[in-house]
Amino acid sequence: MDTESNKSERGFILISVAIALSIAVIVLTITLSSHFRGVETSREYESIQEMNRLKDAITGTSIENFGFIGDMGRLPNSLSELNTQGTQTAFHTTDGTTPHFGSVGMGWRGPYYKYGKTDDDYLKDAWGRQYVYVITGTVTSGGGITLNQRTAQIISNGPDGAYPSSDDLYAEPIVEKTNLIIRVVKVMSDQTMTNVTIDVFSSNNGEQTQTTAPTITFTGDGGQETSVPIANLHQGVHAFNINFGVMDETGYVYIIGGDANKYKFAVPVGLKK
Repeated sequence: MDTESNKSERGFILISVAIALSIAVIVLTITLSSHFRGVETSREYESIQEMNRLKDAITGTSIENFGFIGDMGRLPNSLSELNTQGTQTAFHTTDGTTPHFGSVGMGWRGPYYKYGKTDDDYLKDAWGRQYVYVITGTVTSGGGITLNQRTAQIISNGPDGAYPSSDDLYAEPIVEKTNLIIRVVKVMSDQTMTNVTIDVFSSNNGEQTQTTAPTITFTGDGGQETSVPIANLHQGVHAFNINFGVMDETGYVYIIGGDANKYKFAVPVGLKK
């Protein structure tokens, strides 16, 4: 027979079970929430690391490795260009039978990104979604000046998979070209020289191109130095030719402005470094 004591005992047990179940649910909820947060944090970290490696593939990582920009002289139009040559000009050091000035090589020599598990794995973030690759800015010309303001950025849509949104992940912007200041040194002659020119040889979409820096003047004394701005130069290996107009004059150049770690000079015959 149910007594008041038995009913009270059963009620207490039911309440205890309910409390225990509630605690278990709370603990499980906290554990799962912590687990999922950990998974999302891990995916965010993995995606950021990969975006930084993609950026390095574009810009290079050292004075001996200038990446895609150093070889092609431009930003990739898409991330797939890092590992797929397609119609891009192959790496070369001659135009036909004519060697490049300073024997500087240029053109595509990928693959530039070498960490992916499959051919196109590097195009996707840790959630398996395609990275967003955005190029902004323009190249404008006027008054004899060309201003290159193009930059690129690699973006992951983040946990929610939407772009743009507040949880998007961004790599550091990549600048296509920058301005450089070099110091030109005249070594030997003591005579005044006007209209001294400097030819700069660099890559334009994988092909050698030549531009001429603003003319400079030296007055007298050998050993003179002067600064010359070089506008819109992509990072990488470049050849410089100084035309003094005097057969026995030599000189050399070195960087005094800009990021010296992003440029390297190939020294042609007759130009002392």
